[in-house]
Amino acid sequence: SSPSYSAPAPAYSSPSYSAPAPAYSAPAYKPNYAPEYPEAPAKYDFSYDVADSYTGDYKSQQETRDGDYVKG
Repeated sequence: SSPSYSAPAPAYSSPSYSAPAPAYSAPAYKPNYAPEYPEAPAKYDFSYDVADSYTGDYKSQQETRDGDYVKG
């Protein structure tokens, strides 16, 4: 007759998982306010020059603005 063998019962329990508690709080949202800019008339002077002797490219532009008056 052949020997009989019975397997022993497992010595561990089934693995279990529980989700960890969040490590942060919910974000605090604040209203998004657009910055306020003072209502001032636009005033600027702008100009540029290009002088490229290699290609022969010579040009310039000038502009001045004071409120609604623009020249250039």
